[in-house]
Amino acid sequence: MTLFKNVLKMFGGGLFISFAGNIFRSTDFSGPIEDGMGEFILFLLSAGAGMYLLYSGLRGYRKNKI
Repeated sequence: MTLFKNVLKMFGGGLFISFAGNIFRSTDFSGPIEDGMGEFILFLLSAGAGMYLLYSGLRGYRKNKI
């Protein structure tokens, strides 16, 4: 069961990271600064959540594998 949970964490982390990439690509930096900052903050939150889930899943997988 823990292997499945760790794989789901890694999968969710990958989805968050790809979502962050889509946000970054669609951000219009030539527009008003408020819009750009809002999208940049959303990018940071989703990228941070993705990295945390990915690292947490890998750490749990490695700990249970040994």
